[in-house]
Amino acid sequence: MPRRFFLRPTRALALALVLIAPPLGAQTALAPDQAVKQAAGLFDAGRYPEAAAAYEKFLKDYPTSNQVIEAGYRYGVALYLSGQWDAAAAQLRKMIAAPTSPPELVEASAGLLPGALAQKAAALPAAEGEKRKAAWAESIKEAGAFLTRFPNAPEAESIRYGRAVAHYQTAAYAEAANDLRENLRLYAGRSETILDSQYLLALALGTQGNLALASDRPAALKAYDEAAKFLADLIAKRADLALANDAQLQLGEVLLARANAVPENERAPVLAQALEAFRAVQPKSAVVAAQQGRVEAVLARLRAAAGNPAEARRLLAQRVREAQKL
Repeated sequence: MPRRFFLRPTRALALALVLIAPPLGAQTALAPDQAVKQAAGLFDAGRYPEAAAAYEKFLKDYPTSNQVIEAGYRYGVALYLSGQWDAAAAQLRKMIAAPTSPPELVEASAGLLPGALAQKAAALPAAEGEKRKAAWAESIKEAGAFLTRFPNAPEAESIRYGRAVAHYQTAAYAEAANDLRENLRLYAGRSETILDSQYLLALALGTQGNLALASDRPAALKAYDEAAKFLADLIAKRADLALANDAQLQLGEVLLARANAVPENERAPVLAQALEAFRAVQPKSAVVAAQQGRVEAVLARLRAAAGNPAEARRLLAQRVREAQKL
């Protein structure tokens, strides 16, 4: 059965977000500026819980400072990177609603909010099923709000992909497939991360096939065949070794499921294809080495895009997704 996806915080996310935090204004010797400089130093050093505390103190001590808005955004990001999902979501919502927030910070905050809620959902234990479901639902809602408000934002593809993951986690496979098909329609041939949507769509189709097998065998076979087609295409392209290797494994799983769905006299060749797919899976060490190279390449581009917030946000989403493949 195709595997399920879970969002999770990564060190790569922390590193990437540091690179795109809005620059602070020119520093002076005044107390507010020294306080915010100290908070920024903690943030840039990766000491996010301490940075969050320092930004919180700055916002309380100097509510009229001209750096409150930028500090408020960094406070939300520091909370996010500290794994304080509820507090991060609250601060990001505050930044979105603040009448003094500039458009770029409103968009950046709105782009992070669905992820904070998704991280919260993924971190909750399985025993708290209702809370997990509610957090996933809230992430889906905020992703929809972002896509409605910023339909042409550079990170729209990533936000829609994240919403598809949330749908997948809540067993809403048709909704996940709809989001992923929309990504393919809008970004195929235009985006270097579109293959992630293609891969997850194949998983959603494979799962739909499994669910349909007992009651609608033709529908199950159709779903398996479409999933296998998408996976085979990813393997043939070899544009992303880690993704291609995952696709190789999942192709074996889909073909194995398909073998169980066909009449017994047709089963042997399908099982042979499944075995061939499994045997072609590459060793983990080779895949990890190649993927680390991809992650570092995206990181270098993030550094170069420091003066282009829109491009930096797009690369941020790519950086996170590439790191999660390791």
